[in-house]
Amino acid sequence: MSGRSIRMYLVDGEANGLITAEIGQWTGKALCVPRHAFDRLAKRDEAKRTGVYVLMGPDPDQDGQERVYIGEGEDVLERLRSHVRNKDFWTRLCLFTVTDENLTKAHVKYLESRLVEMALDARRCVVDNGNAPPRSGLPEADLSDMEVFLGQMQILLPVLGFPFAQPSAEAKLLREPEAGSPTFELSGVGASALAREIDGEFVVLQGSTARVEGVPS
Repeated sequence: MSGRSIRMYLVDGEANGLITAEIGQWTGKALCVPRHAFDRLAKRDEAKRTGVYVLMGPDPDQDGQERVYIGEGEDVLERLRSHVRNKDFWTRLCLFTVTDENLTKAHVKYLESRLVEMALDARRCVVDNGNAPPRSGLPEADLSDMEVFLGQMQILLPVLGFPFAQPSAEAKLLREPEAGSPTFELSGVGASALAREIDGEFVVLQGSTARVEGVPS
């Protein structure tokens, strides 16, 4: 059975306030908050633990594009306070930590590296980190545990409004050229274009043309 039970709690009783999210018996925990409510997160004990976090907001250099920054820390709150001062683009953040004490610096450095890799591969947003940091060396058992942890994060992130690590239709089409729907063709109206529908997203293929001016229709 592949279903998942997600428990989300509106700490302030508001959809735009502090939200916590957990999955079943998983020891991980997500905390999400808009920038204007950062002080509410700062009062939480979870924010002072070892964890990995994501900052997200509109990209200041490209209209309609999102920018994301992924980081980690042994005392995440201290890192986040520095980002309040020196990073202006982000409007919301999501922090992942655990309810016990079993997440170490090496673990979160590995998670940070993998999340940056996934964000770069997905090509959904601008990655403020630039390149993926090197993965920390982990014992085989810990490596397996962190991949499971990462899988749980992948489930929660898009639910919480952070879809940056989900493979985009464009990226999927590059990996699997034959996947998805048939190719649609538009011609005879001053344009010549080809497109595919991939996972509910309509992707116009490279080399297509469009009319300079629209017409009533």
